[in-house]
Amino acid sequence: MSDYLEHVRSLEDLHRIIDQRDAPGTHEAVEKLITDVKATAEAITRDMEAVVAEIQTEAAIAADRITVETSGTVADIKKETTHAAARLLRDVKTGEDEKSNARAAGRIIEEASNATVELHKRADEAVSSITVQVEASVAEFRQAVEEAVRSLTELVQEAVRKVAEKSKEAAAQVLGSEADRDSDEAATKLKRETAAKAIKALAKAAGKLNRVAEEASAKLKKASEEAIEKVENAARMATASVESAINGANEKILEVTKASIEDVVDTEDLELFDLEALKQKWGKKD
Repeated sequence: MSDYLEHVRSLEDLHRIIDQRDAPGTHEAVEKLITDVKATAEAITRDMEAVVAEIQTEAAIAADRITVETSGTVADIKKETTHAAARLLRDVKTGEDEKSNARAAGRIIEEASNATVELHKRADEAVSSITVQVEASVAEFRQAVEEAVRSLTELVQEAVRKVAEKSKEAAAQVLGSEADRDSDEAATKLKRETAAKAIKALAKAAGKLNRVAEEASAKLKKASEEAIEKVENAARMATASVESAINGANEKILEVTKASIEDVVDTEDLELFDLEALKQKWGKKD
C-alpha cells in the first residue's frame, strides 16, 4: 500500500502561500488542500485496483489448478478403466460365459462414469466457492476504500466551508470600513486577520488530513491483507475438497475394478491386470 502522506502538503506550505498573498493566498491554499485530497483519493483508488487484481489473480490460479488436476484425473480414470474393461472382454480366457465378463466390464465403466461426473461436479463447486469468496472479499475491500475516500471528501468540504465563511466576514468588514479615513490600512489589516483565521482553519484541516491519510493507509493495508488471506483460504479449502474427491474416486474405482475382475478371472489370471500399477498411476493427491 502507498504511504498516502506523500500526497499531503505540509501546513507550512499552506501558511507560506497565505502569508505571501494575504486573502488571495487563502483561496490558493484551499485549492492546494483540495488538490492534496484529490491526489490522496486517486492513490487510494490505484491501490484498490492493484489489490483487486491480486485477489482475482490468486483466485484464477487456484481455479485453473483445480480444473487441470480434475481433468487429468478424469482422463486417467477413463483411459485405465476402459483398458481394464476391454481386456475383460477380449483377452481373458477363463471358461466363463461372455455375459459375466460383459457385466463385470460394465460395472467398471459405470463406476468410472459415475466417478468422473462426481469429480466434475466437485470441481465446479470448488471453483464456485472461490468465486463467491472473491466477490465477497472484493466487495468488503471496496467498501473500506469508499469509506476512506468519503472521509477525505467530507474533510475538504468542511475546510472549504469554513474558509468561505472567513472570506465573507472579511468582505463585510472591509465594506464597513470604507468610510474610514484609513480604509486602505484597515482593509489590509482585516485581510491579514482573515488570512490568520484561514490559516487556523486550514491548520485543523491539514492536521486532520494527515491523520486520515495515516489511518487510511493502515486500515486499507489491513483490509487488503484480510481480503487476500480469505481468498487464499478459500482456494486451499476448495483444492483440498477436490483432492479428497479424487482420492475417494480412485479408491472406489480400484475397489470395483478389482472385485469385478476377481468375479470372472481365475486367480492365476489376475496378474494380467496390473492393479498395483493403476494405484501408482492414479495415486493419491496429497
